[in-house]
Amino acid sequence: MRRSRPSALGLSALLATSSVAALLIGGGTPAAYAVQPCEFGGIAVVGASQGSVSNPGAISCIFISNSTISGSVTNAGGGAITTINGPPSSTGITINNSTVTGTVSNAGTISASGNGIAVTGNATIGGGISNSGMLSVGGSGVVVNGPSTFTGGIGNSGTITASGNGINVGGAGRFTGGIVNSASGTITATGVGVGVLVGSTGGPGVYNVSNFSGGISNAGSISSNSGTGIQINGVSTFGSGITNSGTISAGNGGVRVEQTVSFVGSIVNAAGATISGATGIEICDCVTSFLGGITNAGTITAAFTGIFVNGVSVFGTVGAGGISNSGLISASRATAIAVNASTFIGGIANSGTISAGGNGIWVGGSASFGYSVVLSTFSGGITNSGTITAARNGILVGGSAFTFGLVTISNFGGGISNSGVITANRNGIWVGGSASGFLSTVIISSFSGGISNSGTIQAHDVGIFVGGSATGVGASLTISTFSGGISN
Repeated sequence: MRRSRPSALGLSALLATSSVAALLIGGGTPAAYAVQPCEFGGIAVVGASQGSVSNPGAISCIFISNSTISGSVTNAGGGAITTINGPPSSTGITINNSTVTGTVSNAGTISASGNGIAVTGNATIGGGISNSGMLSVGGSGVVVNGPSTFTGGIGNSGTITASGNGINVGGAGRFTGGIVNSASGTITATGVGVGVLVGSTGGPGVYNVSNFSGGISNAGSISSNSGTGIQINGVSTFGSGITNSGTISAGNGGVRVEQTVSFVGSIVNAAGATISGATGIEICDCVTSFLGGITNAGTITAAFTGIFVNGVSVFGTVGAGGISNSGLISASRATAIAVNASTFIGGIANSGTISAGGNGIWVGGSASFGYSVVLSTFSGGITNSGTITAARNGILVGGSAFTFGLVTISNFGGGISNSGVITANRNGIWVGGSASGFLSTVIISSFSGGISNSGTIQAHDVGIFVGGSATGVGASLTISTFSGGISN
């Protein structure tokens, strides 16, 4: 190994060739590692300040630690990085506790037993991370974990194949520039990992990413064999939303937002785009506020729920909230669109096609054995000018309570309007529900806006039904106020 500091001329010559021996700039093995990084034919910059680092040939890794790079770190188009097992050399490109004023990029190939590109510790990146080549890794493709400031975002126009996550922003103080998977980009998580993950699964109340701005955009292909396509998990503030104009395919959920204090922006599945998974788009009950809406103009195919807003404290803003479908939502075993947020603003509008193995659209939920579903305010109503085909109810506002269960909708505003086609094996439009079992309770305190139909409703049971049933000791179903009438 070459351990002395090379001259400027020697350094230029070494970096311009396919290194056959390790190049160490600076001195000393980093304290966190027992072996010298990249000692089998790689590039290591430790405790030094210098210009750009570029590899055009075949090496074992690039390792930058406790250093300042005035420029970029690049694996060039002809560059091939093949790692040696064992940290830190198991990662293709490592930037640790260092400043890189430019871009960290790969235009060649990186084959790594660990991660492809990793930015760790209190690193600062000025120009983001870019992959236009190929990453084939046993860990995650691109990892950002620890920087207080990361600017320039992450862009992929090449191929990432990872046993872990495709792209993972696991921890950052402030991350700007977003994540973009362009039309030529392919991200594949071959195991249980996530295609694109912002945050980490640290558990309730753990937010390892403080502020993420720039959103996530996919125009290419993102897939996960057993995990989620795009997941936000453990983020204080996430800005600029998520847009899919390509393909997202996942064994679990297509797009999932959880453990987030504030999500600002909308989730959009554009015309011609597809999302497929066990669920299509899900916002879980561990999200405090979702300040935007969900729009589908493409295709969502789900084994269970197509779009699920589940227990969010506040969903939507005036003029920019709600759920809109002008495309196709197919939920073969459950509800196509389900909402049980505490406060929901913006309503639900369908002008496309909904096909459901359960309910077409359901505002409410089900509860039993001490659990409860509580919707304080739903505003904006429900409109259908498209087609809803459901194995159960076409549109349901209310729910089902079983033994010791409670379902409450305090205020539903905006009414229900159908000018399209609803075909249901039970009720076409149902406001109410059923209480079954000891002390089971369903309450709709106020429903305003009425129900109107100028289209077609075909139902096995009742076309438009307000009411329900209560069976069992102490069971009750109550609709306190229903205003606006019913017109057909």
